[in-house]
Amino acid sequence: MSNVLMVNVGSEGHINPTISVVQRLVEQGEHVVYYASDNFADKLKQTGAEIRPISTEALMTQFRHYGNDNLFNVINGLLRMGNVVIPEVLNGIKGEHYDYLIYDSMFSMGYCIAQHLDIPSISLYASFAENKTTFDQKLEGMAHVLSDDEVAKADNIFDDLKQHIETKYDVEIPSRYVVMQNPADLNITFVMKGFQSNKNLIPDDQFIYAGPSLRHVEQDTEFLNNIDNSRPLIYISLGTVFNSNQRFFEQCVEAFSDIDATVLMSISNPDVLNALNDFPDNFIVKSYVPQLEVLKRADLFLTHGGMNSTNEGIYYHVPLIAFPQGADQPFVAKRIAELNIGTHMDTAHISAEDIKSEASHILDHLDEYQANVRKVAEDQPYDEPGYIVAADKIMAFGRKS
Repeated sequence: MSNVLMVNVGSEGHINPTISVVQRLVEQGEHVVYYASDNFADKLKQTGAEIRPISTEALMTQFRHYGNDNLFNVINGLLRMGNVVIPEVLNGIKGEHYDYLIYDSMFSMGYCIAQHLDIPSISLYASFAENKTTFDQKLEGMAHVLSDDEVAKADNIFDDLKQHIETKYDVEIPSRYVVMQNPADLNITFVMKGFQSNKNLIPDDQFIYAGPSLRHVEQDTEFLNNIDNSRPLIYISLGTVFNSNQRFFEQCVEAFSDIDATVLMSISNPDVLNALNDFPDNFIVKSYVPQLEVLKRADLFLTHGGMNSTNEGIYYHVPLIAFPQGADQPFVAKRIAELNIGTHMDTAHISAEDIKSEASHILDHLDEYQANVRKVAEDQPYDEPGYIVAADKIMAFGRKS
């Protein structure tokens, strides 16, 4: 049995893929201490790990200090957040011994913590794998849309924050890349290899493409038995974080009110759900649905383009229309279109008729789109679910370290 330290203070999209991984580690005898945002302390208890919460308010105050309007400010926010994460972890583990460290690739300051502790490290990527080449290209692209003064200001802030953390914790921060991506001795992404962007720039030995971290959980699916299987099933969800776009849901109601299909719409935001009424007869509207069970039956998935939801749609060979709301979703949406496994639309500049037209086009060419999705899903080096691949690779790495 190994003693495992884990740090992941990210949002739900970063937390969710780790739940089944940590459960398996614990089931296999590893002792895991998991530092996470206190928003997810209760949710993570199911893993069997020892959960040590860090104040979400303190984390977000630091992360949002410079705004999140561009990548330079996001990176500076992550670095500033290190003033909360690093001392919280280091003070909390005084007198304790750990065999290896697992951390989220973005929300952890794991690169610095691993250096300070001089401990083997594993980085878990909830989104696309990035090496320094692909990251620098993205950063350079962002620099071109900012003014020289904006870049210079961000550079000065970065240098000051960097020097402070390097001096205080006796670590080196060689670039923005290690702040944003936190590369480790072992790097694992939950993205399917077939969906990975810029694959030609990332050598195969740099990442393990574990794939979606899906674990079957018994849930109430009785309502699905009443769905008419003789016509297509359109599933609509904006997830649990970027779910306040009431206009989008209203447009979907208008778009599909007379379509020959069943429309299952999940609206997890209670204010939005309560504001809507008078749904057409072909609609089923719920505050929560067992998404994996729905995707097993769905013919088309209208999604915000979160990586977890997108992974799940691809896994079950469901074509997608992405309506990105923030975070990495525009990049995910772009990749969906590149692979012709669906398309993407901008919710700020569309009409109900636009949504209906795109959905109808995919349904009219469903065999073609399903074949494209299947091709992406089958370009995966492992047959086991992603959580098993990730956990087993982690334990094998731990035994060798």
